[in-house]
Amino acid sequence: MATLNDLRTKGGIIVTVVIALALIAFLLGDLFSGGTNMANSRKMRVGEIEGHNVGYMEFLDESDRMNNIYQIMWGVNSFTADQHDMLNDMAWNELIMRYSYLPSFESLGFKVSEAEQVDMINGVYTSPVIASTFMDPETGVYSTEYLANFLSNVSLVPEAALMWEYMKEQMVQERISSNFTSLVEAGFYTTAFEAQQGVVDANNVFKADVVAYNYSQTPDSLVNVSSDDIRAYYNEHKELFRQTPSRDIEYVVFDLLPSDQDYADAQEEVEKLAEEFAAAENAMQFAALNSMSQVDRYYYKESELPTAIAAAAFGAHKGELVGPELNGDVYTMSRLAELKMMPDSLGASHILLPAGEKERADSLVQVIRKGGDFAALSAEFSIDSGANATGGDLGRFAPEQMIEEFSNACIEHKQGDVFTVESTYGIHVVKLTYKSTPVQKAQIATITYEVDPGDATEQEVYNNVNNFITASAGSTEGFRQAVSDNGMSQRSVRVRNTDRTINGLTEPKALIRWAFTGKVGEVSEPLQIDGNYVVATIVESREDEYATVQQVATEIREQLLYGAKTAYVAEQVKGLSTIEQVAEKLGAEVVAVEDVNFNSYYINGLGVEPKLVGAITKAEVGTLSSAVEGMTGVYFFTVTDKSDSEAVTEESEKVRIDANNISYMSERLNQAIFEQSDVKDNRVKFF
Repeated sequence: MATLNDLRTKGGIIVTVVIALALIAFLLGDLFSGGTNMANSRKMRVGEIEGHNVGYMEFLDESDRMNNIYQIMWGVNSFTADQHDMLNDMAWNELIMRYSYLPSFESLGFKVSEAEQVDMINGVYTSPVIASTFMDPETGVYSTEYLANFLSNVSLVPEAALMWEYMKEQMVQERISSNFTSLVEAGFYTTAFEAQQGVVDANNVFKADVVAYNYSQTPDSLVNVSSDDIRAYYNEHKELFRQTPSRDIEYVVFDLLPSDQDYADAQEEVEKLAEEFAAAENAMQFAALNSMSQVDRYYYKESELPTAIAAAAFGAHKGELVGPELNGDVYTMSRLAELKMMPDSLGASHILLPAGEKERADSLVQVIRKGGDFAALSAEFSIDSGANATGGDLGRFAPEQMIEEFSNACIEHKQGDVFTVESTYGIHVVKLTYKSTPVQKAQIATITYEVDPGDATEQEVYNNVNNFITASAGSTEGFRQAVSDNGMSQRSVRVRNTDRTINGLTEPKALIRWAFTGKVGEVSEPLQIDGNYVVATIVESREDEYATVQQVATEIREQLLYGAKTAYVAEQVKGLSTIEQVAEKLGAEVVAVEDVNFNSYYINGLGVEPKLVGAITKAEVGTLSSAVEGMTGVYFFTVTDKSDSEAVTEESEKVRIDANNISYMSERLNQAIFEQSDVKDNRVKFF
């Protein structure tokens, strides 16, 4: 039977009370300060969607909702930084769907009536959102019984109500999106002419002699690209320069590393620690109290350990301390904690109950010991939906693969025993189905001691950072001069408002946020990133929908230089009639290429050159081509052979074109809809 627990393995919803109270205090502060801060309410806008201003609190509410939903779905109480970013993106996408996509779809007549929603749950065409959630684990088929059992909890359990509302939203969104996609897909049609032309293009195979002349071989000084040319190209191709808000920044990193004195101090401390560790009665307890990293409590066979540690656990040096040894910035030292006879492999089935249901667990133990059907009981009572698919059977596993409490209990019992054990997941009713012959294993207590920069070192680096900032005098020009004066090298990067990463930095969020809250020409305060200090300056801001002609002038000029150089080279070979003459004039070689057809993507020896492919497949045999403006240079060619094959039929070509169209539609449709939406995303300033 399905309950809310089928959707999670651990419950719990974390409400961000502290943040909410802080924000309430902020808003109340506005009321008592004459509205001064309220006048700056625009600064609290996370974004704008189709004219709707998304305030900080609205976005935070939606983000909290996503957090609560996925805590239930994933059975966790907290998330990693990457998961938080993903959930924030999901919250933002939900708001875009609410204020942009759904109203647009509805204006086109795409709606899901209440009757259709009922049919999506109980009818023939069940929503995949519902069907994939409420499956019978034994059959893998959608079960209305599982759904009905879940719905019986909706009015009683707030988490269930939250999940059900979310699933209904997703169900409707999926159906509308699916209907719209189907309509667009139906608009694609491959005509007979397209299929016939595709057959010709695919079956005509060409050989050619080609001369390639790289653009770099023609000096820029020999051609002219004017500012008028650049502006004309910009106006004609403006859509190419649509942009996402971004910042061009430069930054330097001040590494915070241990000094020689820090290493000397650490060595002295480690030697004292080693003496105490060697004499400690309880090695594992001492390691747990003094190690800078979590201790490893697993048990290992002799063959699984490094030679020196194996000797200290099983061999002639049994009980001796190994180390301390310095690897990089970390000292390690190890000694034997315990020798124990243990199995290599275990097998078990379990029924997982919520914490607090000890009485039910004890009752189930008695039922199973009397011959009760374990699989049936698992299906009825266990909240581990994954194991329920196998009747609660966890298969065989090494002791270290399971949580410590579970493994220890299995090790202590005999094969065939039925017992209970409590863990962080709840109460397990366990039947031990397999236990291999025990072998001797060792538990090794290991202490790690990381050499960190001392206070004096950190203060010295911090002083250097502040001196650098002072020398920068609050300007990009000053920043660059300070970089030069200090013999440093700055890194340049363009960051978009949706970026989460910067090459070379592991956790750059503070730098990205500063880039979008600062002004052009500013120099940052010291930013602590990845354990080091970062100082940055904003070189340029790109906020408009389109980049300005000044911002893309260099890019356009390079493209126009290709065309100008193509024309220049063409003029140099004017009047020549053979490919050999062209090669001699340009000081180049003739390259023979084969197996070129209209669908070719790559030409051996020349690379990706779509214009050259198109020109070759439309040329006559034996005729010297005009100059072709390629990706990397100017090309001339003569087709030496054209052959026909019958590898592609009209029917197969139609299937290929249809598949390509659908694939392209699938890739581009959502992006095209988004590009037509009026969305301004300022989340980077807050999160």
